[in-house]
Amino acid sequence: YEMEFFILQPIRAILGLHIEEELTREILRENISKLPKVYIFAPKSYLFNHASASSIRHYLDSTLDKELHMLYKSNVVELIKTPQSCIGFHLRQMGLKGLKVLRIIKEQKGFIITNGQSAAMMTDILDIDRFHIGKVKRVSTCVKTRKKMGHRFAPL
Repeated sequence: YEMEFFILQPIRAILGLHIEEELTREILRENISKLPKVYIFAPKSYLFNHASASSIRHYLDSTLDKELHMLYKSNVVELIKTPQSCIGFHLRQMGLKGLKVLRIIKEQKGFIITNGQSAAMMTDILDIDRFHIGKVKRVSTCVKTRKKMGHRFAPL
């Protein structure tokens, strides 16, 4: 659900599509050069309760959401495997490709999506548009997101 909301809906908004309009291959083909890339950074390996790059790839390959699938297959959405060994988003563990992609994102005014409360602090120092999604499990996250313990959070 989060991927449809945080990837598909912003792209649809950029294209000016109304809720009842479908994103078709023709619309995408005509406008693909206008769209910013959407990068999803994920660890190569499964870490605690966080999805691995392979599980996210499987989801994007098999989703029934035709529009999201089409964005992934057309490379508007790109999955970046990182060599992380910690949860969250840590610049020192992004790997060379991850750091290069972060520079590209900044230069092209793209955006990133992070999952979980551990990612918010490190990405907040970047000068890049980003979305943090997850569930509030710590008091510090309650304060930052202004959400109650156990509630889900979305863009800050």
